[in-house]
Amino acid sequence: MMSGGGKGNYFVQSFSPPSPSRDVRAADALVAKINSAIAQIFDRTQGQLSFQETYQAAYNLVVQKQAAHLYDAVCSKVEVHVMSLLENLLALSQEDLPAALHRAWMDFKLSIEQVGHILMYLDQNWVRQQPGKRRTSRVGVRLFGLRIARNPAIRRKVISQVLAIIDCDRRKEAVDLSAVKGVADMFIDMGSEAYREGFESHFLQATQQFFAGEASVLLTGSDCNNYLQFVARVISEEESRCSRFASRKSVPALRKVLRQVLLEPHASHLLNMQAMGLRHSLRQPAREGDEHLRRMFTLLGPGTKSSKEFLDCLTKHIQDEGIAIFLEYAGKDNGPNKGASGGLDLVRKLLALLENFLKIVNGPFAGSTDCQSAVNEAITRLLKQRTANSSTSTRSQSVGSSARADTVASTSHADVEEAHAEISSKIPEHLSVYLDRLLSTGAKVAEEQERESRIRQVTRLFRFVDQKDVFLKFYHRHLGLRLLYHRSAGQDTETVALQSIADAIGGAAVWRAKTMLQDVQTAHDTNLQFCDAVSSSGSSSGMTVSFSTLMTGAWPSEVMEDIPCRPPAAVVSRCKQYESWYTDRHKGRKLNWRHGLGIVDVKFKCKQRAYSASMPAATAMVLLCFNKVSSLTANEAASETTLPLDKVRHSLVQLCAPKCPILLKEASAAPSTNGESSRDAGGISEAIFKVNESFSYAKVKFKVAVAMPKFESPDEQKETMKKVAIDRSSQLDAAIVRVMKSRKKLGHSELTSLVVKQVCEFFMPQPVDIKKRIEELIEKEYLERAEDDQKTYHYLA
Repeated sequence: MMSGGGKGNYFVQSFSPPSPSRDVRAADALVAKINSAIAQIFDRTQGQLSFQETYQAAYNLVVQKQAAHLYDAVCSKVEVHVMSLLENLLALSQEDLPAALHRAWMDFKLSIEQVGHILMYLDQNWVRQQPGKRRTSRVGVRLFGLRIARNPAIRRKVISQVLAIIDCDRRKEAVDLSAVKGVADMFIDMGSEAYREGFESHFLQATQQFFAGEASVLLTGSDCNNYLQFVARVISEEESRCSRFASRKSVPALRKVLRQVLLEPHASHLLNMQAMGLRHSLRQPAREGDEHLRRMFTLLGPGTKSSKEFLDCLTKHIQDEGIAIFLEYAGKDNGPNKGASGGLDLVRKLLALLENFLKIVNGPFAGSTDCQSAVNEAITRLLKQRTANSSTSTRSQSVGSSARADTVASTSHADVEEAHAEISSKIPEHLSVYLDRLLSTGAKVAEEQERESRIRQVTRLFRFVDQKDVFLKFYHRHLGLRLLYHRSAGQDTETVALQSIADAIGGAAVWRAKTMLQDVQTAHDTNLQFCDAVSSSGSSSGMTVSFSTLMTGAWPSEVMEDIPCRPPAAVVSRCKQYESWYTDRHKGRKLNWRHGLGIVDVKFKCKQRAYSASMPAATAMVLLCFNKVSSLTANEAASETTLPLDKVRHSLVQLCAPKCPILLKEASAAPSTNGESSRDAGGISEAIFKVNESFSYAKVKFKVAVAMPKFESPDEQKETMKKVAIDRSSQLDAAIVRVMKSRKKLGHSELTSLVVKQVCEFFMPQPVDIKKRIEELIEKEYLERAEDDQKTYHYLA
C-alpha cells in the first residue's frame, strides 16, 4: 500500500500472505472442491462446473505449499474411479466386453484430459520438479492400464473375443472390426510397450497358428505357382486387414510372421518343385514365366531368409544349362557341326544363355545385384579353363529335379569333366572366330545398331573368359586377316569392337590392334598421296595398283608370313616405282615386300558381259597363267608362278567352285605316279584346267577364295599355346620386375600374390610358373636371394 504525506514523501506498506499452515481447513476445503469437480467430470455432469474456479483452487493450493496433498488426493480419486469401472466391466459377457472397454476407455481418456487441464499449474510447476512423479493425466492412463487393461480376467476375455472376430473376418464372414480397432487404439494410447504386450503379440501368435494349418493343406495338392499366388494374396490381405485396426508399425512384424510360417520352412521344396519350381520357370518363354519369376523373387529371393537357397538354385541351373550345351557340342565328334559351324553355334548358345539370364535379372529380378553376382559366378565357373581330372562343382550340379538336370545326371561325371575340359580350352578361339564373322563384310545383320549390340554381347561374354590372353592372340590374328584381305565391315565398326574389348580388359592390352588400325589408315593415306604423285607425273599405266605399307612390329607373324610367288612384270615395275617414291619421302626406312598377301581385282569378259572378281594374289597369279595358255595342270601352274603346290591346288579348287566356276576341271588320262595320292584325293595335281568359256554369274562383282579364319587343328592348337606360353613368360617377367623395382625386398609368398594380382586379368598363372620365372631372373641378375633367408629376394638395379 502506498501513501504520501507531502510532495516527494512515499512509503510502501509490506504485504505478507497468510502462511499455509495457518489455514489447514481452507486447504482441505479446496481439495474437496477439486475432488468434487473431478467426480463431476468422470460422471459427465460437469455442465454447471466452473473450470476457472477449479483451476484457481488448484493454483492456490500449489501457492500455499499444498501441492503434495493435492497430488495424492487426485491420484486416490482417479484410482477409485478406475476401480469402479473395473467392477462394471467384469460383470459383462465376453461378447460385449471389447465394445464396452473401448467406450469406457474413450470416456476415461477424455475425462482425464479435462482433469489435466484444471491441474495444469500443478503439473507444470510442481510435478515437473519432483523426480519419479508423472503428470496427472499420465497417472490416470497408467492406472487404467494397470487395473483394467492388464487385469487377467479382462485381458483373457477381450483378447479371445478380438481374435475370434479377426478369425471370422479371415473366413470372409460379416463382422464389425470397430471393437477390434478400439481395443488396439487403447493399447496404442498406453504406449508402444503396452501395445506390443497387450495386443500385437497375441495377434501375431494367432496369425501364425491360423496360417500354419492353411499352408500344410495347400502344399499337398498345389504347384509352386499356385502356392506363391496364395502366399502373395494372403500377405496383401493381411497387411490391408492389419492397417484397418492395428498400428502401421505392426505390418513389418506381421509380414515377417507370415514369411516364417508360409515360406521359410518350405523354401527348398518350392524352389526345386518340378511343377513351376525355379528351374522350371527359368526355362519358360518370357511373357509366360515373368510374372511367376517376379513373384518368386519377391517372396523367396534376396532379402529373405531363403536368399542363399534361391541364389544357389539359380547358379546351379545356369551351370547345368551351360554343361548341357558343352555335352551337346562334345557329342558331335564326327558330325559337321564339330567344325566351324559347330563352334559358332556353341558361341551363339552361350551368348543366348548369358543374355537370357541378364534379361531375367533386369526384368523379373528387378536388377538385383545379388542375382547379377550369381549369374556372373555361374558363367565364370562354366568358362573357366580346367583339366579333365580337375575337381569341380559339376558333381553336385548333376543332381536336380528339372528335365535338363536329368539329362546332365544321365551323363557320367567323367564325361562331364572331359567335355568341360575340352571345350573350356577352346572358348577363346571360338569367341574370336565368332567375332571375326560378325565384323566381316558378309555378316548377316539388319542394321549397324544390331551389329554393335551383338559386339557388346560378345564382349560381355569375354569378360568371363579366364584365358583372355589366348583370346587376344586369336583376335589380333583374325583382325590382321580382315584388314589385309579387305573383309572388315569398316573402321568405325572395328573401333567399336576394340573399345569394348579395351573396356573389359584395359587399353594397354589392345595396343597392337590399335596400331594395326592406325597402320591401315596411314597406308590408305600414303597410297592416295602416291596416286596423286603418279598422276601429276603422267607415268600412270592401265593397271591400278594400291599399296599397304605396314609396321611389321605390330602385326602378328602368322598374318605377315609371305607366300613365295613371282608377280607379273607390270606389278613389279609399279612396286619399284612406289619403293623409290616412298624411300625418298622416308629416309632410313626399308620396305620388305609381301606380294603373296595382296588382293587382286581381275577383270574379264564372258558372253559379252564384264565381270570383276576379287581374289588373293596367289589365286590371281594362277588365273593369269591362262592368258598365255588355254589349259594347265597344277604342277605347271606351280612352276609358272613359283607358288607352293598346296597353294596352287587350293587356288584351283576355289576357281572351280560350283558357285562361280571360272575354270573347268578335266580328269587326266595318265595316273598319278608322284606318290602324292594321299594328299591329292581329288586328282587336282594331274587334272587339266581350262577357262570356262560359258561362265555366267548373277553378280558383276564377286569374291573368290577369300581367306576366312578356321578353327585350329590339335597340332595347330599346341603350336599356338607354345607361343602363348612364351608371351606369358614375358608378362610374368615384367610383372616380377615391376613389383621388385617398387618394393626392393620381398618374400616369396608376397611376391607371388602381387604378381598374380597384376596378371590375373589376362590369365591365371600357376605358382610353379612364377617360381620358374623368378629363378630365371635370378640367373639373369635381375634379382638375388637374401643371404639370411633363401625365400626373400632383393632387386638388383
